[in-house]
Amino acid sequence: MKKSITLNEDKTEVTVNLSLTRRILARDPRMTFTTNMVKTMLENNNLKLDKCLVHDIIDNHKDNSKHDGEWIFSLAKELQAVKPLENNNKKSTKRKSNKKQ
Repeated sequence: MKKSITLNEDKTEVTVNLSLTRRILARDPRMTFTTNMVKTMLENNNLKLDKCLVHDIIDNHKDNSKHDGEWIFSLAKELQAVKPLENNNKKSTKRKSNKKQ
């Protein structure tokens, strides 16, 4: 299996190219890669992903299966931490009684 992970110049997208080898013998392992598997692989490499722009599925189960694939993910934008506003209007915790006299 060949794997290449590249970031674009703006560092807003990541591209993953995977290539599986063909199965020649029955004892060769069967492999499948889906979008969720590639996303998990990138998240394990400490990349924060937003959404997938180009989906793909590859496997090596048969000779006519798709063996090469490309996925493109957009990276999550990190927002600066915002200091919460202080609430000066405090509500009273007293309850009004509904007793009639």
